[in-house]
Amino acid sequence: MPSIRLPRGTWLYDDSRPLAGPGGFGQVFEGADLGGGVVAVKRLNIDATQSGFREVEIIDACAMNAIA
Repeated sequence: MPSIRLPRGTWLYDDSRPLAGPGGFGQVFEGADLGGGVVAVKRLNIDATQSGFREVEIIDACAMNAIA
């Protein structure tokens, strides 16, 4: 399984199990965290220099709201 690695963790995803069709920045797949929990993983079609940082900022904001 391919993986997504970010500062907050690593997630595996099944690229044969998209949850929806591709969008403007990427596509969302069924995945799992390293503990086996089910998650949705967004694989970006862009790199950090092409605004990937925007997606990471959105994730950080969502994580902070979930903690609050």
